[in-house]
Formats: sequence, structure tokens, C-alpha cells
Amino acid sequence: QYPPRTFSFSSIYTCRSIGLVRHSSIVTVDVVVDTQTMFATHVTQTVHSSRSSFAGSVASFSTSKTVVRAPVQQLRVEASRVCDLTGKRANNGYVVTFSHKRNKKLQQPNLQYKKVYWPEGQRWVKLRICTKAMKTIEKNGLQSMAKEAGIDLWKLPFEDARPQRKEWLAQQEVKPPMKKNTRKMKNPEKLAASTKTPLKAEYVSGKIAYTRER
Repeated sequence: QYPPRTFSFSSIYTCRSIGLVRHSSIVTVDVVVDTQTMFATHVTQTVHSSRSSFAGSVASFSTSKTVVRAPVQQLRVEASRVCDLTGKRANNGYVVTFSHKRNKKLQQPNLQYKKVYWPEGQRWVKLRICTKAMKTIEKNGLQSMAKEAGIDLWKLPFEDARPQRKEWLAQQEVKPPMKKNTRKMKNPEKLAASTKTPLKAEYVSGKIAYTRER
């Protein structure tokens, strides 16, 4: 490593070229430069004119790097088209034209999202199965097919169909969802003086209707 060197210069045109002064003046600059990194570490000035300025000194001696980043690509994940119970997947086939040209294609299975009742667990289990598996479930049963496929039915999304659950739901009062009022008054004095009654949601012929009590 070499020791840092000190350079001093006094010139109007040189200072103008690097952006040290804006007006005609005499400027003396002492710069300490490292011979390896070529980076200015100390700058002093002597200005003999009150109208001169030291603008642009930091920008002239600073090393700036432009970082160009690649655009971020969104990750797209698609579920595999495979039956959960039978393992049926796409078949290799051809599209034969009128002139007997063969173009390769995939014959995908007819997969459907189906809620199947599981009598042992007393619940409806959601599966993605093909239409052929629906007939096989009626013949062999859901639990035996899931055991062959290595599927744990207790870990799948479900709807509870126990009689205790149905009784509890029947006893509960059905409350339709209430939309959020963003313009609701927050001043308690104005709320107390208001003559309007609050909105009430109710089901009318299968649809939600919002009415006010009179």
C-alpha cells in the first residue's frame, strides 16, 4: 500500500469544469486522494469572492453506482390434474385431421371438486376426483378407497354432519351479514339527536334486504 498523496491547484477553468464555482473567483482546493481507491477524503477551499459558491463539490468527488434490478416475476402454481382416489391422470393421444395428420395432445381426465359423505366420520369431505371414481365410491366405499390411496380423511376440509351439530344450528338465530357503514356518525351528541333508526338486515325471499324500523 502506498501513502496518500496531496494535490493542490488554483485555476478558474479547472474549478468550473468540475462544478466547484458558479462565478469568476479564485479557488484553492487541497484534495487528499488514496492511490488505490481514488476517493477524495478531505477538501478545503479559500474563496476570495463573496458571490462564489462551493456547490457541486460533494457530487463531483462522490462515487455513484447505478444498480439495475431485474423485474420480479410472479410465481404461478397450478394444481396437478390427478384424481385424489384413483390416481388417474392425462393420457397421451393424437388429433387426427382430415388429411390424416397426427398432432399430439393430452386427454385430461374429467376432474370435479366433489363433497363426498363419509359415514364413519359423519362429515362431508371435499375431494378432487374424476367421474369414474364417483361410481367406484358407491361400489367400494370412500374409506376403503382412501386407504388404498394413502389419504387421511380426517385432515381434509369438511362440513360437519353430526346430528348434535345440526340441532345446535337449528337453535341458533340466523343473522344475515350487515354491510359496513363508512358514513356512520361518530359524534355522540348528533347520534342522540338523530331521529333515524338503525338499519336492520333480514332475508326476503332468499335475498338480504336492509330496512329501518318505524
